[in-house]
Amino acid sequence: MDSKYAQNLVSILTDYQQRGYEWIVYDTINLKTTLQTFHPIEYRFKNNQIYYPLQISSLNKGQTQVDLVIITLNNQQIDFAQTDYPIKKLSSFSVKSADLAQLSSEYPDFFKGSDKLSVQHIRMSGDISKMRQDLIGTFTKKLAYHN
Repeated sequence: MDSKYAQNLVSILTDYQQRGYEWIVYDTINLKTTLQTFHPIEYRFKNNQIYYPLQISSLNKGQTQVDLVIITLNNQQIDFAQTDYPIKKLSSFSVKSADLAQLSSEYPDFFKGSDKLSVQHIRMSGDISKMRQDLIGTFTKKLAYHN
């Protein structure tokens, strides 16, 4: 890790700490000149917001595409805060909690007590070094489905 990268990393981590974040996951990958995909990372926690850290990724260079599949209870619509990169809402649909067992045997238990869930697929793409704002979404209203 070169010294400029390390300084920028410390600056970003300090910013996260000053904003009240008590922990952070820092995942490293080996970049290549060919197109790559990576296995999804799953984090589950109780929160009143959707949060995806992109500011820390801005230390990297090149084009990226981030696809998020967001599963929520009670068919909630999510409004995202203004960002310096486009957020495309690709699809939204409802699903029964039991049907999620096809994806993971843990999901039905995770969403226990709620039969109907909403699934939303969003995408952010562009120059990763310019994605300097974390993605933050709040639940606002019932989702209108596009089946």
